[in-house]
Amino acid sequence: MLVKILNDYGYCSDGIDLSEEALKMGRERLGLSNLKKKNISEILDFDTHYDAVFAINVIEHLHDPVSFLDSVKCVIKPTPNKLEKFLS
Repeated sequence: MLVKILNDYGYCSDGIDLSEEALKMGRERLGLSNLKKKNISEILDFDTHYDAVFAINVIEHLHDPVSFLDSVKCVIKPTPNKLEKFLS
């Protein structure tokens, strides 16, 4: 799970999913406590900014993916960050 990998590299990360089964597996098998049952739209709070937002297996299920991506752009921090090194 991506959250586990990011945590292992020292990043502060949270995981969200609508599936209680997936969350339970992450908690039990991977020992993760930072998992929440939420809809992706619930985290797009414009008062909070993120270094990155990973939407894996999400966009293809949305009715309006362009609006979703516009919202994500609004919550991404504008300055370069240490995640760039991880992704390169």
